[in-house]
Amino acid sequence: MYDSSKIKIVIDPGHGGEATGAVGPTGLQEKDVNLTVARHLKRFLEEEGFPVILTRDGDYDVPLEERVRISVENKADIFISIHHNASAVLNRNINRTELYCPFEPFSPSFDLAYKLQKNFRRRFGLTVESPLPANYRVLKGNVPVSVLTEASYISNPEEEELLKRKERLVLEAEIIFESILEFITSGLPRINSKKVERDKVKLRFSEEIDPASLAVFIDGNVLDFVAEEGKEIVLPIPEKLRGGVHIISIYGRCMKGNAFPPQHIKITKEFTIESFSHVLKNYGPYNLLRIKFFDKYMNPVPPNLPFYVQPKDCEIIDSLPHTDLNGEVFLLLKMEREHSEIEFEINKFSGVIHIDRYPVKRKVVCGKVLNQITPEPLVEVKIEGGEEIVWSEKFGLFESSGEELRFSKRGFYPRTLKLSTGEFTEVMLEPLFKGVLHDKKILIDPARGGKDKGDLSLQNPTSLLNLKIALLLKRLFSYAGATVYLTRLDEETTIDEVERVKRIEKIQPDFAFQIDTTELYPGHGYFIYYYYRDKESERLAKLVKKHTPSMAFLKPQIMEYGSYFIIHPKATRLLVNPSQITVLKDYNQNELLKVVAISIFGGLLEYLGFEGFRLKKYKVCDKIEDLMIKSEDLPISIFTGDEVLVPFSRFGSKIVIKKGNKEKKISLKEGSCIRWPDGN
Repeated sequence: MYDSSKIKIVIDPGHGGEATGAVGPTGLQEKDVNLTVARHLKRFLEEEGFPVILTRDGDYDVPLEERVRISVENKADIFISIHHNASAVLNRNINRTELYCPFEPFSPSFDLAYKLQKNFRRRFGLTVESPLPANYRVLKGNVPVSVLTEASYISNPEEEELLKRKERLVLEAEIIFESILEFITSGLPRINSKKVERDKVKLRFSEEIDPASLAVFIDGNVLDFVAEEGKEIVLPIPEKLRGGVHIISIYGRCMKGNAFPPQHIKITKEFTIESFSHVLKNYGPYNLLRIKFFDKYMNPVPPNLPFYVQPKDCEIIDSLPHTDLNGEVFLLLKMEREHSEIEFEINKFSGVIHIDRYPVKRKVVCGKVLNQITPEPLVEVKIEGGEEIVWSEKFGLFESSGEELRFSKRGFYPRTLKLSTGEFTEVMLEPLFKGVLHDKKILIDPARGGKDKGDLSLQNPTSLLNLKIALLLKRLFSYAGATVYLTRLDEETTIDEVERVKRIEKIQPDFAFQIDTTELYPGHGYFIYYYYRDKESERLAKLVKKHTPSMAFLKPQIMEYGSYFIIHPKATRLLVNPSQITVLKDYNQNELLKVVAISIFGGLLEYLGFEGFRLKKYKVCDKIEDLMIKSEDLPISIFTGDEVLVPFSRFGSKIVIKKGNKEKKISLKEGSCIRWPDGN
């Protein structure tokens, strides 16, 4: 049996002061309902002997950080945040119970939430959603048992009337109280001690642990071990584990049933360097030396070790200390004699490398490829010359038997040069859009799919239109150098909203866009939704609106929204909802999809600081179906009747037109007529 006097509970009545929260149809304010329920719950718990703290006990605002601080500094065992929801699209018919927990699998928060789910379902009379992981601030960085309740929707007229009655609020408090008692009787396991030794990790718990429930991972891989019954777990550190820092993650339950807080323990595995290998490759007057170091088990050594080198009869032009998991160091050398030596020391291991200079090949061209802006060396640049294709190496080095070479890399403008054999040449590539998208990760979520086709009354279901826009965006962002992820790649995949957000949590993108052409708000339109607490998302929404091509039939509106996708990811994110394109009968739908993609693409470019993106309108005098039209800058254009919108990013870029296998580049003033050049 538990001792209630030693279990501290923090109750958090959501909102307060000027932060009213949701408001019912007749003006009932959520902040007042939350506080009343919290006071009833506090009374029930204190009568049972529990120490209880309210984050607020009046009508005043408490910052979210302060609510978490109160809980953590008071070393609470349980944190409950009380709320009452409102429909994101003002659908007054919606009314259900929702429960939220931190984004941590197998945590005791979910154990409490499932008990709340059971009791709300049994006594409250509403549909109860399964507990959902959430990124609400009061759940992040809080105590191990933290749950946020949305007991009902105050935006529902019938529910608002019930929430004005004392018996409804008392019932809600009773349900939460009973769930807390039921949770505590299933065990409240705490970590009493953690000890990391050379070859093992020891944990001691406040309660007996169920050995059958234990799951242990090291760096995400299963760690095999034999568990014994009792309050202590001993985990062996594998002898042949690679040296350096590792994370051991431990999940499990106590014998009474509840999960203990997941443990993530950092360990450092000692190692010694026992051997090394090296490879030398010639690039004209330079030599690329690759050195790799191993421990006694032939594991690559961990990255970022201090590396000292002393060359003899050669010059070190550049170096790349090993910063990855391959344990490699790269040296760019210029040798003065046929034979040279390099002395080195790394992590108390020293040695000497003997190298021989290769003669310069007169029948090849060689050099290095650099970023024109930074200028940093570019690796994995595709270099085509004749029938040969090679790729640039570390330091941007390349060697080719061709002379007229085409250099291309995703995120850069391609360049063709004629080089001289036997000479070393620096080749500069200009980044697309000044490289603002090069280091960015972008997730695109085509909503619906699989069993959920969206609006089936259309020629193309909205799930398919969503995917088409997403694929256009992937093409644009990838072309510009970003790393792009899609939550689904086909029409058959079914993904629920929680899984979509979990993928965002796993990938940790910089930006996330959900595309949904289904009518979400009454009346078809072009809506750009953002989360009201996220000012960066609001700024991005305004720029997407700004970059929507000026067509009378598409006028974006920016609105706040509260869907699961919009609230919980950490990335700057938008829900783009161009449902209007599904009802415009006089326009080519595929071209309208491009309009949406271009507006998002241009908006993000300006958000990241690139302001040279623009669309120019031209007339098309030849038959459109006979011509492919784009600019030198982007592989896309938008046809609107007998006109075409062509996107540009550089001053002086030309229009590229293709007819069959022939390609021409032309310069025209905006508004001019594009036609295939006469006589060709």
